[in-house]
Amino acid sequence: MDDIDFLIIGAGLAGLSCARSLSEAGKTVRVLERSGRVGGRCASKGVGSGIEVDFGPIFVHGDDQEFLGWVKGLGHELIPGWPRVVEGAGTPCQPQAFDPLQQRFGVKPGIRRLAESLAQGLDVVTGTSVEALEWSDGVGAVASDGQRFSARHGVVATALEQTRRLVDTLVPQLPPGIPALLGQFSSLPCLTLLAEYGPETPLPPWDVLYPEGSRVLLLVSNEGTKRSLGRGGGVLLLQARPGWSAGHLDTDRAQWSEHLLGEAAALMGPWAARPTAIVSHRWKYGRVAASDHLVRPMVLDRPGSPAVWGLAGDLFDPDGGLQGAWRSGRRLAQRLMAVSG
Repeated sequence: MDDIDFLIIGAGLAGLSCARSLSEAGKTVRVLERSGRVGGRCASKGVGSGIEVDFGPIFVHGDDQEFLGWVKGLGHELIPGWPRVVEGAGTPCQPQAFDPLQQRFGVKPGIRRLAESLAQGLDVVTGTSVEALEWSDGVGAVASDGQRFSARHGVVATALEQTRRLVDTLVPQLPPGIPALLGQFSSLPCLTLLAEYGPETPLPPWDVLYPEGSRVLLLVSNEGTKRSLGRGGGVLLLQARPGWSAGHLDTDRAQWSEHLLGEAAALMGPWAARPTAIVSHRWKYGRVAASDHLVRPMVLDRPGSPAVWGLAGDLFDPDGGLQGAWRSGRRLAQRLMAVSG
């Protein structure tokens, strides 16, 4: 067994907040992440000009004072109150974001900065896709390249379907009912397009549009306003509705990208269909539905083993979203320290 207290699968907000809490408590931690960068769905990507803009969550919000205190630690990198100008009566992913008791922030260098701040100083191994879990006197993870990692205890903090697939590799060692419980929930997909426009393009005067009548677009974000606080910037983020995304998830990328641009043009004008550069992305596991939440993270134990596995993520918090993912990781760390000694 490696001399590691906790092995954490997934470097999104849940996994990293758990890892950070355990590390600050004096535990040795190793985080495995299948992509080349931390963040998970806290994702930022460059378009034609190379400026990174958000293509997952577009702002962070919350009402948990501990969570907000951590977010505010980013200081000058935040834009308080963003989005400040909102148009349209469509329903956001999380309608509570605009509740008067919630605080909202845009992140100038991109929402990934939240994850990067948590990951600083941690032992994070990127580019490692875990295919199976192990559970004996300790825990283990087997990567797709055959590499094995081990520790005294483990955490899975990935998208729901990925968590379920990994947890299934522990059958029949699992406590009864765990696969059936996780099988009750599913993630919503989201097809996403980043579109960059030339300096002559008359971009809209709002920060975010939530179109009410569109059956295709869930939102359009004017990403340039995070950089200048003005109305320029030249990049729009188009995110499709979950139902439409599910119906086009396996279709040709160029085809659904063109469809999203056409819908944007119908809403905003012909110019929206003529970007100078685009980047598309399929979020197969975008987020869990607002009604699909458990009240707390899970700790799995088995007779005869001192090792435990913990499960965290936005599913394992009543509010979900970025606040829920971060909070589930913190709460799981507290539970793990209580049961592991």
